[in-house]
Order: sequence, then C-alpha cells, then structure tokens
Amino acid sequence: MISRRVGSLILGLFIGAAGVGIGLAPFGLALEEDLGLELLFRLRGPRKPPPEVVIVSIDKASSDRMDLPHDLRKWPRSLHARLTDVLSENGAAVIAFDVFFEDPRIPSDDERLAESFRNARNVVLCERLQTERLSMGDLKETPRADVGMSKLVSPLPSFAESAAAKAPFPLPKVPAKVTRTWTFRTGAGDTPTLPVVAFRLYASPAAYDEFARMHGGEDFAYLNFYGGARTIPTIPYFQALRLADKGAPAEREIDVRGKAIFVGSSELLQQEQIDGFHTVFTKTGGLELSGVEIAATAFANFLENDFLRPPHAGALAALLFLWGLGIGVLCRSLPPLHAAGSALGLSVLYVMAVSFQFASSSWYPVIVPVFLQAPMGLVAALTWQYLDVNKERRNIRFAFEHYLPNEVVDRLARDLSYLKASDQLVYGTCLVTDAENYTSLSESMGPQELGGFMNRYYETLFAPVKKHQGTVSNVVADSMLALWASASGESSQRKLACLAALDIAVAVGRADSERDPARYPTRIALHSGRILLGNLGAMDHYEYRPVGDIVNTATRIEGLNKQLGTRILATDEVVRGLDGFLTREVGTFLLAGKSNPTVVHEILCMRDDADERLVWLSGKFAEGLERFRDRSFADAIAIFSKALERMGGDGPSIFYLNLCRQYCDNPPQEETWGGVIRIFQK
Repeated sequence: MISRRVGSLILGLFIGAAGVGIGLAPFGLALEEDLGLELLFRLRGPRKPPPEVVIVSIDKASSDRMDLPHDLRKWPRSLHARLTDVLSENGAAVIAFDVFFEDPRIPSDDERLAESFRNARNVVLCERLQTERLSMGDLKETPRADVGMSKLVSPLPSFAESAAAKAPFPLPKVPAKVTRTWTFRTGAGDTPTLPVVAFRLYASPAAYDEFARMHGGEDFAYLNFYGGARTIPTIPYFQALRLADKGAPAEREIDVRGKAIFVGSSELLQQEQIDGFHTVFTKTGGLELSGVEIAATAFANFLENDFLRPPHAGALAALLFLWGLGIGVLCRSLPPLHAAGSALGLSVLYVMAVSFQFASSSWYPVIVPVFLQAPMGLVAALTWQYLDVNKERRNIRFAFEHYLPNEVVDRLARDLSYLKASDQLVYGTCLVTDAENYTSLSESMGPQELGGFMNRYYETLFAPVKKHQGTVSNVVADSMLALWASASGESSQRKLACLAALDIAVAVGRADSERDPARYPTRIALHSGRILLGNLGAMDHYEYRPVGDIVNTATRIEGLNKQLGTRILATDEVVRGLDGFLTREVGTFLLAGKSNPTVVHEILCMRDDADERLVWLSGKFAEGLERFRDRSFADAIAIFSKALERMGGDGPSIFYLNLCRQYCDNPPQEETWGGVIRIFQK
C-alpha cells in the first residue's frame, strides 16, 4: 500500500496536471469566459464609467415624442443631420454613429446629412461587415468545403467622403455571450473597428501611439463592462436635439462638450429592443446591452486602458498546477471532514483573492480551480481512502482466515457482535522464537517430510514452555509466541519465562542426526509489560492471544539476535531483579519502527552452571561497553579484541568491535550521542 505522504503527492500532481489540461483546453477556456467572467462580474457589481463617454439613444420614447415610426430606417436623415449639427455646436469631440447609411434616400436629406458630416469633421460612420460562404471544389464534384469570405459594405460615397472616418463594428449574436470586442478585424484586412477609430480621433497622438503599441498585435480585447443597460450616461434622441435650445438649460441633463458621443439604438424595455446582445449583465427580465452601448464600453476601456487582462498561458498553467497540487495533497492528507472543510475554506479565500484582483482588471480563472479541481481532489481523495479501507479490510479478513474457519470470518464480517472475548489487561512476559535457515530446510524437504519435521521441532519447544507454566499463544511457520501472565509484574513469572528460554536453547542444541529437530538452531527473545489478553476465536476454534506493543518489541529483539550473533536476548524489564541467572547487558538499541530506546541483555546460563571463562567474558564485555558509551572507542576496541582472543569468538564483541572501528573513522556527533544504537532492520 502506498504511504499517505506519497499518495498525497501523487494525487496533488494528478489534480494539478488535470487542471492544466482542462484550463488550457478550448473547453476550459470557454468555461472561464462564459461562467467564470459572469461570476466575477456579479461579485464585483457595476462600476462608474468615465464621464467622457455619452450615448444618444435612438429609442421608442424619442420616436413617440417626435411622432416618428419606431423603425429607425424610416426616420428622415435630415433629423440625423440636425443632431450632428447640435452635437458639433455644443463641443462634442467625436460623434460615432452605430447606424448604417448604405442606401440612398431623399436626395435633399442625403445632401444635408453629408454637409453636416463635412462641417462637423469628427464623425465616424459604421461599415457593415458581410460574410459570404463560398463552396470550394471541382465543378464536376460535390463541393469539398465552405469558405467564409468577409467584405466591408461602406456607407454611401457622399457620406463616406464627408465623414472623418468609417469602420466596422462586428459582434457575435445570441446565443453567444459577448465578452470581447474586436480591435483590428483580421477577416477584413486588419481593419480597426469603430471604437478604435473613435479613440484615434479623440485621443492625443501620444495616447493613441501608446494604445497601438499595446494592442496593435491583438485581434480582440476582453470587455471590462461597467454594468447593465443605461449604466453609461445616456440621452434620449429627442433630448439631445434640445441641446440647441439655448434658452432652456434645465433640459440639458448631460453636457457633451469635449466628450465622445455614440449614437445608436438603446431601449429601457426588453420587448422594445431591436438591437440587443447577451452579456454578463443581462438582467432576468431579458434587458440586454445594445450594440452602441458595447461600442461605448469598448471606447471607455480604451480611454482608461482598462480592458480585462487574463494571465498568459505559462502563468495560467503554473497557477492551475500549483493550486491542484495543494488541493490534492491537502485532501489526501486530512480526514474526510477536515479535508472537505479545508478545501471549501481555501476555495472561498481563492475566490476572494481573485475578486480583489478582478477589481483592478486582472482576470484569473475561477471555474476550473474552484468548481472542477477542488471537487475533483476531494472526490478522488475520498475514493482513494475508501479503496484503502476496503483493502485493509480484505487484508484483515485474509489474516483472520489463517486462524479461524471461513464461516467464522464471514460471520465476523457481517456482525462483530458475534465475537465474544473476555479481554483483560494483565502484566505479561512474551517469549518469541525463530528458527534459522527455515527457507533452505523447507526447500530440501518434501511437504510431508517438512510437516513431520516441524511437528517434532515444536514438540521440542512446547515442552519447556509447558514445564515452566507458560502458554503457547501462537505458531506461524518456524516462529512461536509463548506467554506468562499475572495480575501484576511478579518476578516469578519472568523467572519461569527465562528458565523456559534456557531449556529451549539446551533442547535444540542436542544433536542425534542432521535432520533431528533438536539440531535446529533457534533464536529467542523475551520482553515484559502490560498487554491486553483474551480468547480470540469462534465456534470450534479459539486462540489465547496477547495484544499490545510488548509482542511487537519482543519480535524486534528476536531479530536483533541475528546482528549480535546471540541466542537468547531479553529486555531490562525481564531480567531486572532476577537472581540465579548469568546475564550481560549488550547495549541500548533503538529498534526498527520504535521511538523509544530499549536496554537489552543476553541470558547466558544459570549462574550455578557458569564456568570461569564465561564469568570473565561477562565482566570484560561490561568494561568494553562502558568505554564505548564514554566514546573511548580505541579503548573499547582493545577490550573487545582481548575478549575475542581468549574466547575464540563472541558475537556481541565482534559487533561492537566493528562498530567502534566505524566510529573511529566517522565519530558520531557528541551532542546527540547517548550510546544508543539505531537498528534499521526488523
């Protein structure tokens, strides 16, 4: 099973990569432009437009007031000439018509309008951008493809020549949501659009040069809307004409001097709209921004240099990857409820930060990180955890099947109340054994022969345990776990466990033949402490088992025999206060997987059975161990070497001799030295 830390990193990398893939794909970019921008605009709300932009609305109120048809095409052009004159006389800096003047009408009216354009010298007219579909292919064959060809339809030549400039203003139509405006229309020969041309006439040459430097290589810019319909100051057409009435200043609600005036259709009611575009500020009732309002918005953005600025592809990829990495690591590292709360909290903080940046026109993604990556990371983490729990349950079931009948395991899996065990907390001494070379032995025997051999081997081990009042708790392959338990830490039960260990060592040391189980070398370890003891089992199968860290520690100490070349090792908790045994302390070890060091002793024999050489070795080794702990590694080497010379071989002396030589070359840090030896192998 992958560790939680590695799993968190893997999940984070996956969510980060998925976010980059989605966020940079056309689908993800469309989501951000469609839904993300709307959310950010809603959170920000309307803002104040610059005062230099005014709209003159061609609306139903004006047609009713002037007794004209609601159809703009039927308005006399002499009226537009009059409006142009009024605006020019009142100091309008630029007059942009979002009205098409393509077809000839009454000659006198057309001539009058052209003259007004010529006198004003600041009028921008709108060109129509027409797209024609051309079929490409062999005339004798079915056309292979349709190609769109764009062309500009200019106003009447008299109008085009008298106006200061002309430009197209193409926009997508419903159901598309308008989020951007063309700056230079590549489909029409890189022609600047109406807001750009109006800005060129309005701004100073230096300001326009700066604009061209920033936007000259871009086809479009993202609109930074000010609000819904009529957010930009708007004068109805009939009121704009009254600006000519010098005697009625109260009628002049808006001063047009020095301002850019955009003339076009704009209504207050959705049912009266004939020119509407769906935007982020389209109201529930359906009122949309008109084309002239979008043109004025684009001009105002140019004027304030305040278009929305999305991040570059590299910055966007980095943001999405780092966000996904953080969300994935967080969701996988924390418990489910904490992960969900943290993901939600981070998402709220992210939206707040992005909204703050959006107020200054910096546009960062919202939908992909908050509504895709965060839920994806949470769901993936919960799914992963669910799979891990199921795997752990399967592992537990598999382990139980080694000790209980399958029927019992099935019942426990369905209902844990079936398990009836009388658990009790006791003080116990655990004895763990492990046979050497079991793998090679099993390879050299057939199954039946190996089974008979192990039965005789365990008879050799069980007899001393039973003799000294112990209980065999568990047997797995070549290992045995035996237990001595009492209500308190009585020395008598620890002594019995040590006697059993010595008897086992003696029993397996007898050799009648090469394949006699008594010749099978065995390592033994003992440890004492508090354990939970109870009967585990059901139906016709019960086992007497200890539960606790004592068993785990005893197993680790048994493995320490391999490195020290010993047969019987016991912790200080076992041998403390016991009489009649010859033991020697072999060191303090931080065992694999443990956080606290353990003092370990070797049980050599009964003191009455010890010869002079063994007693000398015990004392000499203690002297060398003392020098080792004092960091006198050279002195310790001399002592352990002397012990080896006399004894001809001693596992712990060899172990410390090698360790001291290593420390002579690479001394351990004095500030962290405590004489504790770290064991990494189990």
